[in-house]
Amino acid sequence: MIAPNLILPLLLNNFTNLQSILNISNSFRDVALFLPMETKCQQMAEYLLFGIQQRPHTSVVIFTKNSPVDLRKNMSPPFLINALLTGNISKTLEIMENSMDRFNDIKILFIFVEEPADQSAALDDLFTWCWKTGALSVVASFFTSPDPVYSFDPFPIVTITIFPVNQTWDQLFIEKAKNLQGTILRRVLVSDFPRSFPYTNDEGEVQHGGYTADIISEFIHQVNATMVDVRKENGELFDMFEAEICISEGKGDLPTLVRSTTRRNNMLNSRSIATQQYELIVPFSRFLPASSYIILPFQWNVWVLALMMVVFIASADYLHVRILESSGDFGKALCHALLGICSQSIPSQCRSSWRFRYIRFQLIVIGFILTNLYLAHLSSFMTTRVSEPQMKTIKDIKDRGQKLLMIDFHFLYFDKRNLITEPLREVITTVDQDTFAEVIFAMNGTYGLCLPPTDKRLILLYQSNMKRPVFYRPGLKLAVPYVGSLMRKNASFIGRFNRYVSNLWASGLIDYWRKVNDYEIIRRYFKKHEEPLDGFEELGWKHIEYSMTFLIIGLSASIICFVIEMFVKSRN
Repeated sequence: MIAPNLILPLLLNNFTNLQSILNISNSFRDVALFLPMETKCQQMAEYLLFGIQQRPHTSVVIFTKNSPVDLRKNMSPPFLINALLTGNISKTLEIMENSMDRFNDIKILFIFVEEPADQSAALDDLFTWCWKTGALSVVASFFTSPDPVYSFDPFPIVTITIFPVNQTWDQLFIEKAKNLQGTILRRVLVSDFPRSFPYTNDEGEVQHGGYTADIISEFIHQVNATMVDVRKENGELFDMFEAEICISEGKGDLPTLVRSTTRRNNMLNSRSIATQQYELIVPFSRFLPASSYIILPFQWNVWVLALMMVVFIASADYLHVRILESSGDFGKALCHALLGICSQSIPSQCRSSWRFRYIRFQLIVIGFILTNLYLAHLSSFMTTRVSEPQMKTIKDIKDRGQKLLMIDFHFLYFDKRNLITEPLREVITTVDQDTFAEVIFAMNGTYGLCLPPTDKRLILLYQSNMKRPVFYRPGLKLAVPYVGSLMRKNASFIGRFNRYVSNLWASGLIDYWRKVNDYEIIRRYFKKHEEPLDGFEELGWKHIEYSMTFLIIGLSASIICFVIEMFVKSRN
């Protein structure tokens, strides 16, 4: 850093021809100065600093070496960078490259402190660097002849332009990515159903669909560029990782993909296109078989309590007969207890004792309560279909033995970020994208799904008109949201694309394209889902299957025992 000398500028009359450049700097609230540690550059910086500080509410940051300061966060846009260049322009440019992450949408005023031997060659070298780094809003001036100033027009080919210095800053720093004048932009086609996928239209033509593909193609059309689709060498579409490599290596410009980058140094994300998170959905709880309704009115602990009461009263009956009559049959006592619960009569000789009548009275009271409670609950189950509890946690999913399907490269995407927990890993089964799409189209609820927001919205839209949903949302999400499209940091259209996405959100076009895309996919691919008709259901065999099976087994066992007893008796 250098400190301004407030007396020196008054003595340096040879810097007065910088007044026109100073006027440009004074049009901005915040200014940054980049310069090498050379005497003439420091003197010029002091003069500029003195002139800039005459305006109130202006902040200035000076860089003479590499610095980690993030100007985009610490200075109010739009701000200006004044870069002082010597005969070796790489000194200042190196400081700028090492101090700033990228130069898109930043206005830069280059000042050649020393007169180069060849002005044209110096400007060519400077603007070539600007084009490679994505710095388009730039103006260059020579200290010895500040009028005119120079800039460059990168489209369709790089050409140097000349402006009079007395123009306003918004006339000098124009947005050049608004019209690419037919420049080729390469759209990298990604297989990412239902956001980006190939399909055959009604006329039999193979086209590329999906709302992310629509967003990219519409942007290329708006900036008046020529769209060229990029595929792999074998003609297939890229997956998400291959597309990122393709963009990073400069083989493509914009992918039909909405993902966050795996932190490549030369990559960044655009403004958010998708804001929701990756979510887990599970099959909606299945209906219980009607034959199991017979045991549903009571929970298992109530059934155990009822069994214990029957055994207790049967034991009391048995002990009563055993003590008073010196004989007893526990099986007969158990039958008496069951008959008492059902309010059925028993042989009169069993009522000879008041003690037995007391036991019988308790049994009838308990039986009356249990029977009425049971029948009341059973009647409610018979009027509606009963389903299992919903799966709401990973533990519920694991205990139920349910499997969750996930696309293989999506799983790899989250696994690289250590977002797949061990319990979640145990219930996930990875499949390829085509198999995953077939499961969605079938909508049969056999598997749960780990899926992006677009796929989830597609399923919810399809089942919104169904009487009973196929899938249930337990509210389980992965931590990384889907953000914007991928692009290189030096791409000249980053700022334009971000403003384009903002306008799409404001106009509602993104939601509209999503909805149109969802309805078209449902029309083309989803299979018709048959639902049961409304109306009452007559009681039939399936409602009494368990109880009748138990009765038939009991009667069969009784008959077998009876036949065996007859056979044994006949032999004796």
